[in-house]
Amino acid sequence: MPALSLLRVLALLLGLSLGMSLGHGPAPDQPRPAAPAAQKGEGAVRTLDRGQYSGLKEPMVLLVTDPGEWEEVWRRHTAGVAKPSPAPVVDFGQEAVMVVTLGERRSGGYSITVTGIRLEGDRLVVQVRQQSPPPGAITTMALTQPYHMVAIPRPDRPVSQVVTEEEAP
Repeated sequence: MPALSLLRVLALLLGLSLGMSLGHGPAPDQPRPAAPAAQKGEGAVRTLDRGQYSGLKEPMVLLVTDPGEWEEVWRRHTAGVAKPSPAPVVDFGQEAVMVVTLGERRSGGYSITVTGIRLEGDRLVVQVRQQSPPPGAITTMALTQPYHMVAIPRPDRPVSQVVTEEEAP
């Protein structure tokens, strides 16, 4: 019996190190709750989804202000998933969605993070942090499509331009 207990402990530790949970969290067909806001104020962002694999293969910075458009973006994002989860819930009366993707990369080790936003006149400035693998790093040898989707406070005036401002890592 001690060997079986040791195997269970090792399996649990492996699952935790891979970011898995044992029987917790929403079922795949249930809406996933979004993470809390990263910060308060004008720059507040709430992560809806973030990761390495997406059906969105082109680099983009997209402001989504309509539930139908959000459903379409989510459908394209999850196109390669056998049983995709529903799009995270967004209150489009109060929020908009910012979708930022790096485009397809030839390996792992890349990421993009939306760290804040600010409205300058009719221009929305999205602050992002990009990360690339250091030279010689061991990474997964698979195509990746790093992305970050966040809910932001809905702009109180029309936005004619969305630009990114890169932060140092």
